[in-house]
Amino acid sequence: MEMFRGVVVAVVVVLWVCLCGVRYVHGDCRDRPEPQCCTGRDAFCHNYGLRTDNRYGPCYCDEACTSQQDCCRDYNWICIPVDCEVGEWSGWSACTSSCDIGFAERRRRVRKEPKNGGKACPPEVERRGCYAWDARRCDPATDVALLTPAEFSRDQYPDFRPKRVINTRKSYCVFFYMNEVPTTCILHRQAGQWTHALQPRSTVCVECQPAAMDRNGRCSGDGVDDGSTLWKAMGVTGCQGSWLRAEKRDDCNCGDRPGTDFLFV
Repeated sequence: MEMFRGVVVAVVVVLWVCLCGVRYVHGDCRDRPEPQCCTGRDAFCHNYGLRTDNRYGPCYCDEACTSQQDCCRDYNWICIPVDCEVGEWSGWSACTSSCDIGFAERRRRVRKEPKNGGKACPPEVERRGCYAWDARRCDPATDVALLTPAEFSRDQYPDFRPKRVINTRKSYCVFFYMNEVPTTCILHRQAGQWTHALQPRSTVCVECQPAAMDRNGRCSGDGVDDGSTLWKAMGVTGCQGSWLRAEKRDDCNCGDRPGTDFLFV
């Protein structure tokens, strides 16, 4: 009986050793099937063997094992950590606002992504506050452009300004980007008024004819380059707003697009 028990114990010990050998002897990252190393946190990226904390048991070959301190003992030379590498900062951008508080930013590019638990990338964008004031954009001109459709005659407003015969001057055109168009203009458009062409984010052509020019050869309200100025629709109550002058052309006439071109009054 004692001999039988001894045989049983011996068999159990042999089986335990065999099983342990299968489970523990070859249990490093290098013994794993491809991929030997895994990105992020992967509970299936493991083996069994000696860990970096000198404990024996389940060990991991994913990037998270460095923070969990349960990497397989060969992790640091099989799964060599690669730190993130970034380039130099760019110069600071212009302020996002030209008429108020805004921010400027600078950027840098990632040259090498981190791997195997290497150092994470630092921020790629950095911002700082700024304040800017561009008088041409922020201070609207004091004179207001009075508009009438190009197909209208100035004779409809005989008392607004005396007509003068100026033979030596030629018309010029100003192209504006519509910045602000109030809802009153939309209501007038629905009522059939000529303001249908005054729409936000559209571009209009306004002609300055010799009869509307002042002594300096310009029309009131013809604006400044890239600056905010004011306009008002002649004879249409409440239809007024602001625009940005995009371009001025000498010796030019609007009117090629009936219903969408205008005259300075």
